[in-house]
Amino acid sequence: MNNIDSGDYLRAFDTIDGWLYPEDVLLFQEIDALQGLSKVTGDLLEIGVYHGKSAILLGYFPRQYERLVVCDLFQSPGQTRENQAEKQFWYPELTRETFERNYLRFHNSLPVVVVCPSAKLIQAGNLTRTFRFIHIDASHVYSIVRQDIHIAKLLLKDKGIVVFDDYRSIHTPGVAAAIWQEVFHGGLIPLCLTPQKMYATWDQMNLSLAKSLRAWAKKRGEFTANTDMVCGRKLLRMKLNS
Repeated sequence: MNNIDSGDYLRAFDTIDGWLYPEDVLLFQEIDALQGLSKVTGDLLEIGVYHGKSAILLGYFPRQYERLVVCDLFQSPGQTRENQAEKQFWYPELTRETFERNYLRFHNSLPVVVVCPSAKLIQAGNLTRTFRFIHIDASHVYSIVRQDIHIAKLLLKDKGIVVFDDYRSIHTPGVAAAIWQEVFHGGLIPLCLTPQKMYATWDQMNLSLAKSLRAWAKKRGEFTANTDMVCGRKLLRMKLNS
């Protein structure tokens, strides 16, 4: 049970360090609502939590018998030399204590916290294919992003959604390469893009979700929303109006 409601989280949003933009806050909430309406059940997973900005939001979503699982290295060494250098340069102050302190400002109990390299997540967390929503916001190293995509593919249920952060940033070409490789050769279907994140699925039965999101964006009237044909499918692009 939550200490305070998500409205209070939104009002305290700027007090939590991290990178989560308003478009994505709204999309996380809407996808959770649409999954509920469609009776899509399952757990939620975040790989890479930093100080908890998006994990705290995800903590409001689990319904009865669902759980939120988060995975991060925190102070543990990186998986590779490149990953360790990335970790030391971008996230030198990242600690489990900071994440847990932030999370408990908004929730009475912690999520399931798995401290390990993401390559070992399934074994370390004893995870199976129970997840309806997976958010990947971890390493930007190509080989590790490929691992994270493979893990998500193993864990995501039918009609599940995977969300990738930094799919187009200039300092994260490894993320873009890994994601688009999976689109071209692994069956990943992009559904929606925001300036920061890609929302996708491997389940063709989930394409109706994209249609619902297009209708939702049009109804709200606060987005610039366009649709492109990419790999023979409609791909929604959304950005909040200035």
